[in-house]
Amino acid sequence: MSRFLSFRPLLGLIVLLAFSAAVGAQPQANAGPRERAINAALIADLDRRPTWRRLLHIPPGREESEIQSPDFFLAPDGAHDSRAELRATVAGWFDTSAAIDERPRCRFPARYHWLQSRLALPPAPDGDAACRRFERWAGLEDFTSVSVLMVSGYLGNPASSFGHSLMTFDHGDAADHNALLDMSFSFGALVPEQENMLAYMIRGFGGGYEAGFSDKLYYAEDQVYSHTEFRDIWRYRLDLTAEQRYMVAAHMYEIAAKKFRYFFLTKNCTYRMAELLTLATGHDFTPEARLWYVPIELFYTLSDTRLDGRPLVDRIDYVPSSQRRVYAQFSALDGGEAQAVNAVIVAPDTALANAFGAWPEPRQQAMLDTLLAYYEYREAAARDESATGLEQAKRRALAYRLRLPVRESRVALPPTVAPPSKAHRTLLTGAGVTASDAAARSALYWAPYYRDDLSSLSPSVKALVVGDTQISMGNGNGPRLDRLDFVRLRQLRINAADIAGESTLSWQLQASIDRDPLAGDRLGPHGAGGIGRAWAVGTQTVGYALMSSTARANEAEWVTGPEAGMVWRGARLKAAAQLHYGYDPFAGETRTTMAARVALPIERDLDVRFELSSNFDAYSAGLNINRYW
Repeated sequence: MSRFLSFRPLLGLIVLLAFSAAVGAQPQANAGPRERAINAALIADLDRRPTWRRLLHIPPGREESEIQSPDFFLAPDGAHDSRAELRATVAGWFDTSAAIDERPRCRFPARYHWLQSRLALPPAPDGDAACRRFERWAGLEDFTSVSVLMVSGYLGNPASSFGHSLMTFDHGDAADHNALLDMSFSFGALVPEQENMLAYMIRGFGGGYEAGFSDKLYYAEDQVYSHTEFRDIWRYRLDLTAEQRYMVAAHMYEIAAKKFRYFFLTKNCTYRMAELLTLATGHDFTPEARLWYVPIELFYTLSDTRLDGRPLVDRIDYVPSSQRRVYAQFSALDGGEAQAVNAVIVAPDTALANAFGAWPEPRQQAMLDTLLAYYEYREAAARDESATGLEQAKRRALAYRLRLPVRESRVALPPTVAPPSKAHRTLLTGAGVTASDAAARSALYWAPYYRDDLSSLSPSVKALVVGDTQISMGNGNGPRLDRLDFVRLRQLRINAADIAGESTLSWQLQASIDRDPLAGDRLGPHGAGGIGRAWAVGTQTVGYALMSSTARANEAEWVTGPEAGMVWRGARLKAAAQLHYGYDPFAGETRTTMAARVALPIERDLDVRFELSSNFDAYSAGLNINRYW
């Protein structure tokens, strides 16, 4: 009896717990499907899952969504309470108050697709009726792949200097489908018309603009990038599973036209593409903490990524600009034919029968097809007044072409340009030694963006270097700044054909703080620039001649005169050399300098470089090894 009494407190506790559990379970047992689904989602803490937070665009370490559009959220406080948004989203599965396409499950297909994989959601009250608007928008019936497009840099817009990225939903076979009819998506800032450049830069860098995804047929993007700005495009076709493609399409549908803040250097077009691919694949494409995230960085990552043992990038297609295509057609004409076509371009009222009549019909066809291609190329980028004249000239050429027989299309195509991701990455770190008449020093190098003329893969040499910094030490002294190039630009334009009125201008520009080891070795402002011509010498070499000028404030130096040089880009070795002869009015004397650079690639992101410069009285040399990240 005493033993039984000793167990009475324990027995009472068990009875109390059992009674409490029964009472607590009673509401759950009596709850409807809606409440049971909400409770299951909350008990599982789905709001803390990375995928849910990515669906809401909540950055790691924060609790507030980056999307600023209220209609993206179903809960009143959903923008900063992911648990409340989860509760409202699960409840929305049962909402039949609106038309089907306006119901939550059709407005947010990616959310519900993911929730169905995590919860045993009951059949929708509307019988799982199809979300027709979403299905038509995405073209799900023949949606075969997703492509991410790299658009080459455009110096006419500072925000596009590093390039641009966009996405397309591909339909049909990769080889022969009409990409112009695919749906495309581009993320960009909403900039007021007539915004002045200073305000544009300040607000763009500081997140002063709203931004969002636009959805339109790829034809519209092609008109801007290929036909107006003459930019090359590389299409990276991704090997995604059907599940991954669906998540890309479903979430793009959710965020199209929703508003974000835009930061040119970080939260830009490429970052948002990376977020979307991270959500769909589970592989993190978003960058680690860096000074900036330029478009090419995503394409390096895409090219280097393997998912489930297979390369993520299925193929890369080069899409040349309309300018390159026209140049290729002109290059296929012989000298006399090109001269005749140029004569018509210069004097469009010329009687075409007189201009082309001396050639046999097959050659007249080729010349007229080239002339028509030229008119279309110029018309797309022309202003209103000049467009009218081009349209009239094109009609005359077309009328004359229709008199001739139809011929099999044999349009000359430009050579394929290697994608930018084949070149080294853009963040430079390096170490080496420098030597001059004064002393030898060890040196460290760093640049957040480094794509110089020895890095360029384009037939025309293009260079853009930002923040190139050199710090040296030695000779009994501590570290010192030798050079900070704020920006170095060079464009050596190589036109594949001599077309009347086409720009052949090549140029270079530099703004720096540096030392001139050939004259005083004192740190001070340095500016340089030049304009002139460039030409191809074979397939690997570009020669140029510029009228250039260089100025140094602390040396009271301003040397202006001709500069000649070459850039040679072989497979295993790259080199550049230049000779500058100029007159300095401050010193009242002429000066001649020469410089040479050699790059020896060891692998894609590692090279050894040697530099030498001299004014024939003094010299400066450097040897360094660079790693690109």
